[in-house]
Amino acid sequence: MGDNYQNALNKIKNDIKFLKFASCCDNRNVNGVTGPTGPTGPTGPQGISVTGPTGPQGIGVTGPTGPTGP
Repeated sequence: MGDNYQNALNKIKNDIKFLKFASCCDNRNVNGVTGPTGPTGPTGPQGISVTGPTGPQGIGVTGPTGPTGP
């Protein structure tokens, strides 16, 4: 029974080493083919728009009076 147990344990250790190597260093896909893309999720809520306060009124010099019309 001891030899069978040791052989089974060694096989498991070798399988683990192979899987670690295959998953990080091998270009083959060890997990199988990627499935199709799922449906698009729902649209998120609309953001809130905040308008800032009106700036102060500018101070300027009054221009000259224009000519009188006909």
